[in-house]
Amino acid sequence: MEDLKQRLKFDDVAVRSRCVQKLVQAVKKKSKGELITASSVQIPELNLLWEVCIEESTSTSNLAIRGIIYLATNKHLDIDYVTNKFLSSLSSSSNVYNIVKGITRLLILQSNQLRENNRSPYSLRIPKHPLIAVLQADEDYLPLVLESIADAISENNLRGFQVMEPTLLDTVKNEPRTAFYILRCIPLLQIEDYSQVVEAANFIFKAQQAFSSLQSDENDRIYISELLLLSTLSLSERSVLFGHDPARLLHIAVNANFVSSYINLCLVSVAKILKTVSGELIERYITLAVILLNFPQISPTVAALLASSVIQLLPEPCVVSFDEISNSSLSQLLAKLEQSFLDCENVKSSIPSAEAESSKDAPSTSTGHEKTKNDNPIYIESFTSLAQSSLQCANFALKLDESNLEFKLNWLKSVQNIVESCETDNLDVIFSLVAALFLISLDDHTFIKSCLDTFESILKKNSFGKCKILLLSI
Repeated sequence: MEDLKQRLKFDDVAVRSRCVQKLVQAVKKKSKGELITASSVQIPELNLLWEVCIEESTSTSNLAIRGIIYLATNKHLDIDYVTNKFLSSLSSSSNVYNIVKGITRLLILQSNQLRENNRSPYSLRIPKHPLIAVLQADEDYLPLVLESIADAISENNLRGFQVMEPTLLDTVKNEPRTAFYILRCIPLLQIEDYSQVVEAANFIFKAQQAFSSLQSDENDRIYISELLLLSTLSLSERSVLFGHDPARLLHIAVNANFVSSYINLCLVSVAKILKTVSGELIERYITLAVILLNFPQISPTVAALLASSVIQLLPEPCVVSFDEISNSSLSQLLAKLEQSFLDCENVKSSIPSAEAESSKDAPSTSTGHEKTKNDNPIYIESFTSLAQSSLQCANFALKLDESNLEFKLNWLKSVQNIVESCETDNLDVIFSLVAALFLISLDDHTFIKSCLDTFESILKKNSFGKCKILLLSI
């Protein structure tokens, strides 16, 4: 044993590695196939491994930690025993990083062994989740804990998320500034069925309840609400794709009070998706759009963009077999959009331009524009393949909201000049934006003529929009 202790101090990593391997093999042999717990007879080689775990030499400590994890993985050491030993060594170890990483691996291992509804055996209080104990030992360990949570979710998807849930909730409750790192995990989850949507949605509900009890300033509250909404929208889309109504899920977000660019981004995505889906999926996305239109600060251009997509779904007068339920839901959505246009006009007419300019504190579309410019790329990665183009479209729609007549006329003119070199996908987006401007056009002969001239230039490039023009003119 003394010889091994001396060899563990050698500079040669290979020598130290062989020493740790010998200690691990000795523990395996002396355990005699039984699980070693806190009450088991002490084994000198195991005690030496624990001593090495808190060595000043990080490389030697790492070797010992990996050896301990190996013994736990192969059911020679009790996981609770190992976890508690790691926790008790935090104060005296210079290798906290790898000890916490080791605890995270043990938690995932324990979850895989238990397989009881994929639940963590720990809670916020009793039994306390080990990573909560790490945070209570020293709040400076927070970045390390957040990194461990992210690793667990990245490597083990929903199982990692469930194992970490108590720590996630504890962190949201006590540290508003860290909520971003927590809630950003939701859109990244690889949701494979509706039961997993429900699981993640339940966490959002718990997170909202935990945060609502926390005293925070208005900026924090808006920030967290944005992230709750971002997660909810991501899950709502998955809910739709699995054939379920997203209304109950979105009820979580509807009660929040905030200004959000994500709403406009999602509405643009819905407008684009409605052109490619059919049957029940149309119904689901229409339901989603109707709910989203209840939120404040909907961009007029985005609303018009959605309206142009809905108009294209309406039956032609000669079609008599159109589904009445779909007709009803489309009518409901159009009525909602019409009200949105009216609300926008009322707001514009009730606020003089000088007063609007001086109203710096009030939430405005420009706020949404700023948020969209700096949009969370994680949301783009986690939404649909249409999300990137939807972001660009929503961003420009908000810019059009704020622009004057001259800007809009110049943009329409530039479209006419570049339309020949446009790809079909981009042409469809441009057509939709022109249609949106046409639907909410001012009573200005020059502007309306410019819209029609732009339509004509697009039709020369591609005739796909002929029927759309007819529908828009009805």
